[in-house]
Amino acid sequence: MVLLLAPFNVYYYFQDAIGRALMQQFVHKAWGLDTSLTWCSTDKASLQRMYWEWLESESCNSEGRPCIFVTPRLSLKQAEELALLPNGINPLQIEPLSLSSPVPGVVMIPSLDHAGRTERCVADLDVDRSTRQWMRRTLAPGDLNLCPFTASDSLAAVKLTSIGISPAPVAHHISSATNELQLMSDFWLAAYEMLHQGEAGEIP
Repeated sequence: MVLLLAPFNVYYYFQDAIGRALMQQFVHKAWGLDTSLTWCSTDKASLQRMYWEWLESESCNSEGRPCIFVTPRLSLKQAEELALLPNGINPLQIEPLSLSSPVPGVVMIPSLDHAGRTERCVADLDVDRSTRQWMRRTLAPGDLNLCPFTASDSLAAVKLTSIGISPAPVAHHISSATNELQLMSDFWLAAYEMLHQGEAGEIP
């Protein structure tokens, strides 16, 4: 069997293989063997989805141990910006990895006061129905008709074919979040699913 890889894939294959080994050594030396390390070999919406899921999950660990999110596809400057995204969501302490790190990334040290708080509310079964009723009452053709391009609670972007935009389904997502981290995690999961399905709203 012969395995052929494009040069781009070969580069990232060896970068990941070598980078993982170097990061294990770096993290274990800096924070200890029990430090959690998450490797994210992606970018854009996929990275955002993984990042906020990681923040939600690791911010609630009961030990308050450092957690590392490694981003081999980002530059050092991009990793710095990534660390600033949750700025203001207390009690998170997130910083970019030091310049001595072999791979860019961020480190989070959860607050023991916040540890273990993973509760989510049970999503109300009426949320979807209420949202659709609001769309029909305000956006879609009806008494208010605020958006002439919304046909119903399930179809939008109508009357735009003349400028190259085709009608598409409306995506409805219900979040059971009770804090900012959970909400951002849910948002990026919904955004990732929407991008993955494309404008037609179908899984390729």
